[in-house]
Amino acid sequence: MAGCCTTSVSPRVQDIADLPTPGFDEWYVYEGELPREQHAISVNHFGFSILDEQSEQAQVFWSQVENFQPFACMGGWCRFHVCAQP
Repeated sequence: MAGCCTTSVSPRVQDIADLPTPGFDEWYVYEGELPREQHAISVNHFGFSILDEQSEQAQVFWSQVENFQPFACMGGWCRFHVCAQP
């Protein structure tokens, strides 16, 4: 799949200050078991926006969120965004 690379898994984060920020722009937070499939990288694409309905990358991002169902996803794209399940 285009845009995929190795996934890093951190130990359980207890405090936001513990997030491994150097070189990481995109996080998926899971409360239970992690998905076995590789995550596509979205934020490293120029002009990426999760709100751009016409963007193929945004469609891949939202499809991935629907399939993997993370508790939350956070990213440093343009402005910092957080999306979480209600």
